[in-house]
Amino acid sequence: TQNNPSLRPQFSKNYDISAEYYFQSVGLMSVSGFRKDIKDFSFTKRDVIGSGSNNGFDGQYEGFVLNTRANGGWARINGVDFNYSQQLTFLPGMFNAFGVYGNWTILDTEGTYATTIVTKDIAGFVKRSGNVGLSYIKHGFTIRTSLSYVGHYMVSFNADPARQVFDATRSSVDFSVKYALRPRLSLFADATNIFNAYDTQYIGRRYRPTFTQFYGVHMTAGLSGSF
Repeated sequence: TQNNPSLRPQFSKNYDISAEYYFQSVGLMSVSGFRKDIKDFSFTKRDVIGSGSNNGFDGQYEGFVLNTRANGGWARINGVDFNYSQQLTFLPGMFNAFGVYGNWTILDTEGTYATTIVTKDIAGFVKRSGNVGLSYIKHGFTIRTSLSYVGHYMVSFNADPARQVFDATRSSVDFSVKYALRPRLSLFADATNIFNAYDTQYIGRRYRPTFTQFYGVHMTAGLSGSF
């Protein structure tokens, strides 16, 4: 892995538009669209070092994989983001303590790397991602559970599609509970990634993994307060 001292700054023109609707009860629904026109965009590049004295390393490191940053030509990112959250206070009885929330982002990408050929995969941009969750707030309890989703995306580019590196699709579930002992003093317990979702990177095709990381379940509990 090597830094690139010749890396140029990237410049972007951004366009955004959004609309929001606020519910009479606590909550909102929104949709937003955006576009980014990027010049000299930077990306992670992965190459295999060749042989010979002119390989950039005085003939050393033949066959090694070199990871570095490089500039592309141009990139265009079009996206839509949906967001919804609401406390269901209009429901009867215990159900009015529930709340729901979620968001979903869709990207459409295109651009050029070292040539004028336009490609639809731009390294570092996740085309599909989102979250959805359920909450319960009543009698001093605040309970939340959420699911997060990240679709597969290109991590590093190579002119040979068989050498391009991708992060595989990943979903994880988190859970938290908090109880207010006093207005400014609470007990809490959090559990993240409760189903032990793992992260996999692969080259070219999903059946060619480079590594898989298991993060395990992370649990914390304690006492929190403000003064």
